[in-house]
Amino acid sequence: MFTNAVRAQPVNTCQRPLHSLYCHSVDPAMKVADVFAIPDATEFIKSFDFSKLVVKDSSRDDHLTIGLAPSFRGKMLPEEFKKMDDNIKVMILGTTKAISKIAPEDRTWKSVVAALQTNSLIEPDGEEIARSDKLIKENDNFFKFSGAPDPSTVREVETWFHGLINDSDISSATPINIEELANIVAQTGATVTGLESAIYKKEEHSKTVCDIGILRYPDIVHPFFKVYRLQLTAWSSCERIAGFQHDKNGITGDFASRRYKPRDSVINGLKKEVRDIAIQGAEDLIMG
Repeated sequence: MFTNAVRAQPVNTCQRPLHSLYCHSVDPAMKVADVFAIPDATEFIKSFDFSKLVVKDSSRDDHLTIGLAPSFRGKMLPEEFKKMDDNIKVMILGTTKAISKIAPEDRTWKSVVAALQTNSLIEPDGEEIARSDKLIKENDNFFKFSGAPDPSTVREVETWFHGLINDSDISSATPINIEELANIVAQTGATVTGLESAIYKKEEHSKTVCDIGILRYPDIVHPFFKVYRLQLTAWSSCERIAGFQHDKNGITGDFASRRYKPRDSVINGLKKEVRDIAIQGAEDLIMG
């Protein structure tokens, strides 16, 4: 379970800092790529090759890692953006600006949540979600000598993964290849490398598979920000004696998610020129 709990911070709702945020510090040419090193988390996850991850070498930093990256539900058309509520547009720019003030290397779950908690333009939308779960398989000859899982294992890993997240929107934004994930777990077993290892071999492994932070942007159907973090760790303890193998393999998953909506009481109190600048800035950011 994540241990970096973040306490709610008092919200500054005075006009002066908001006026400064929009009238003096907004770069009208600011784009998503200027704020995030990875402009689209979903595409980045799709392109990650888990087959190159060396599971049995925990010293190698070769797992899927994203400090914080944005995720969008497809390309928004200009006419769709214009139909979006103006308060959501103000929230989009203000939140992106808040994230931009955190150096990319410092965008930990704790620092990101703290920035959102102190953002006067947004407020929590529902309760925080935090889950930790393990998929544990203990069996004899559970994995083949090749290290490949059987189809039922792939299905079980898929069911477990979607149960951990329990959010179809987030699942679609996190397209981890489940078969590759099951293969990673299988790799942690004790494999046959020669006659000696076929007679006796004992191995223990633990490897981070992914550690990602995602900021899911609003659209017309989903008028809120969603920020989440997912950590997956594959581990095993395997022992083989004279061709008989006993495996204890599994995945540990930690998932945390929060939703934020516009703080209408603050946004509605902004001066018209401030709102107009923020709305235009959001359009440049999303549609640019």
